[in-house]
Amino acid sequence: MDEPNHTLIRDKALLAKTYDRLGFSAHVDTLVQEMVEGDQAGYVVGIFGGWGTGKSTLMNFMREQLEEGGVPSVTFVAWQYDRRDDLLAALVTETLTNSNAAATLKEKALALVPTVATLALRVGASVAGRFAGNLFDGGIIDQIKNEFAEGKTKTTLISQFKSQFREAVGVLAGDGKLVIFLDDLDRCLPENVVEILESLKLFLDDAPCVFVLGVDRVVVESAIANHYAGPLAGREQEYLEKIVLRQFDIPTVSEQTMEKAFEVELTEREIEGPERAVVLAAVDGNPRRLKRVLNSLGERLVPDDDDSGIANSPHINLARTLVTCLAVCFPGFYRACARNPEGARRALELFCANASLSEQQIAEEGLGSFYMHKDDGPLRDFLQRAKDNTKAIWGDNTGRTLLESAMRLDDL
Repeated sequence: MDEPNHTLIRDKALLAKTYDRLGFSAHVDTLVQEMVEGDQAGYVVGIFGGWGTGKSTLMNFMREQLEEGGVPSVTFVAWQYDRRDDLLAALVTETLTNSNAAATLKEKALALVPTVATLALRVGASVAGRFAGNLFDGGIIDQIKNEFAEGKTKTTLISQFKSQFREAVGVLAGDGKLVIFLDDLDRCLPENVVEILESLKLFLDDAPCVFVLGVDRVVVESAIANHYAGPLAGREQEYLEKIVLRQFDIPTVSEQTMEKAFEVELTEREIEGPERAVVLAAVDGNPRRLKRVLNSLGERLVPDDDDSGIANSPHINLARTLVTCLAVCFPGFYRACARNPEGARRALELFCANASLSEQQIAEEGLGSFYMHKDDGPLRDFLQRAKDNTKAIWGDNTGRTLLESAMRLDDL
């Protein structure tokens, strides 16, 4: 078996605009200018896009440009705190202690944390006091107990909290604003997603700051629906719109832009002609998905002892590429293919032809597990777009055997 001649492509957000491959820089200029020059503060900017489309990269570019302009900012990666009961306390503490502004806020942070912890305790997050105590030595827990004993109402605590947070952020922001980036919130548990969203609206919206929320909108709306199953059924979009004032959707990346951006990696792996067209159609403008396909292609090598004859086929790379794209981008359909390679060839042929079968025909041909995916729009779109480039696989018995054999490769 030949060895792959490439290294894995890392899936990490880019940190600097110097490395911009996908043309995000022009959008960064507009977004940053709006935040810096606009009069309004205490609002949320929503950066919406699916996982792997470049939200974190865009926010890194924004933070870089803000820093160049002397505007303080901080990034809070919510997923890192998802299993804690003190997510609000973690957000506020991270904001006040880890921004890239001058470290002049220590006393303000010390003054604010007890109120945050007390508020969190009053709304049920009992770990918040311990979290704050671990960060700052002193009699914080005693102070919390004293405030409970004094009978402070939740309304009073919220008012005090908002006032101190506003004052503390003002020290960081000076005459401008503090920009707070919230990343990976859409990977948190539904209750934590809702907790942070409501905190932004209820507690933090009158401070001199701008929150930049990078999320997959579909995932967040699903979390809202899960949390408020009855009262907000069907109104998840309105709920999110109430919180997000300025929306920016990550633009769809064209196949031409993707090809240009990853030309080196595609060429290094000898992905050319029909194989390249199939890959670009499968990943549908998603940079992370393209990296995973290219990384996985290196593993789908034909074993030296394979006796199916596919190693000598002129279409071996095309079949291997199609199978890899299915495995990475459409895993549910691929699993059905792997369980039934003969049926997979027939189902793929029908899907590429956009053919419809009756329920009786589907049952007679044993294609039920494939037609479960007949309404999968992205899968159908991919096969339709790829059909001209994969027709060599369907053309004769040799091609059909090739695909069936590729499905059977042990390392698939």
